[in-house]
Amino acid sequence: MYGPAQVVQSEQTKKKWWHRHPADGGSGTGFQPVRSHRQDADATRSTCHKIDISIRDQRLTLKRGDKTLRSYPISTSRFGVGTEEGSFKTPTGRFCIAEKIGGDTPMDTVFRNRVALGPDDPLPPTEDWVMSRILWLDGLEEHNANTRDRFIYIHGTRHEDKIGTPASHGCIRMRNTDVIELFELVDETTPVVIRE
Repeated sequence: MYGPAQVVQSEQTKKKWWHRHPADGGSGTGFQPVRSHRQDADATRSTCHKIDISIRDQRLTLKRGDKTLRSYPISTSRFGVGTEEGSFKTPTGRFCIAEKIGGDTPMDTVFRNRVALGPDDPLPPTEDWVMSRILWLDGLEEHNANTRDRFIYIHGTRHEDKIGTPASHGCIRMRNTDVIELFELVDETTPVVIRE
């Protein structure tokens, strides 16, 4: 439904397994030096940026103030919207990133209970693998205060073909390359809004 992540450059940067939801400087030559992904992330990261998630559009947007920095297709719950324990629904409202997990692991790492599985560990029997990176959300409002206890994450998935449609078990699924990029651009405590 959506193409690859849309990157909106700022003027400054131009020139393994299962969690408990459903089963858990210039060069002097006149040319700009080539920037690494981490350098770009450091330049983009700001205490005043936020994540906006639209369930209707199946899209996550990273903003600094009113300016869009990145926009990614996502997948929210196939069971709809809600906060009930065991419902496998995506909650709405205001949140923050409570914890970032997996920053030192390779892409496509599979997590179980937020611990990376090794190459010899058995893969999960569930379809809903948590992969590559985890951004664990905490609800900031009374109706979504159980979000962290429900293990609602922004995470990578093996079902990249379903990105752009509601297909998750409550979490926000992203393409693995996209969640790795987002992980580098945000901090713990970054505010998140999920809206219908």
